[in-house]
Amino acid sequence: MPHNDSIRLRLQAEPGTLRLMSTALGPQKALDLRQAEFARRFAEYGDPRKAAIEAGYPPANAEAIGRELLDRPNIALGIARAARPRLMRSLPMALTTLDYLADKAVSERVRLKAAKAIVDRCGLVPPKPHAEREGDIPLHEMTLEELQAKIAGWMAQAENDRASRAKDITPASPDPAEEPTS
Repeated sequence: MPHNDSIRLRLQAEPGTLRLMSTALGPQKALDLRQAEFARRFAEYGDPRKAAIEAGYPPANAEAIGRELLDRPNIALGIARAARPRLMRSLPMALTTLDYLADKAVSERVRLKAAKAIVDRCGLVPPKPHAEREGDIPLHEMTLEELQAKIAGWMAQAENDRASRAKDITPASPDPAEEPTS
């Protein structure tokens, strides 16, 4: 396999990258040379059989091995890492296409969708309308103080509900007017 030397050099140039990436979703095994090459080739071709063969796996079992490798979380992370540079190289072309569509598309709908895509990619989001009532604010948008006040209100409401449903179980004191006379 002539391309193993280039793989080894690439992995030595970035020694902690695969290890850091593999711990992002929990403790996972680092990729060996063939797995790293499979991830790189799969990101390039999208064909598990071809990627497995070019990574050095036997051609007779390449399809099964490729499918098995795709099921492993550490391989999926390796593929994502390998695909990232390719996506980054495509980014200027994609933005140019969106700019062109936003400026020159015949359809107003296409121009609007392109403009929205550009704004979304910039990280801009439309402002949320202010809640009319306190109960309309989602919990994940509340401050710590607001959450504590909300919990205190819920606790007080629960206590009031329990108190209103309580039944008096103390025995009634005998009424002196009802005492039998002898």
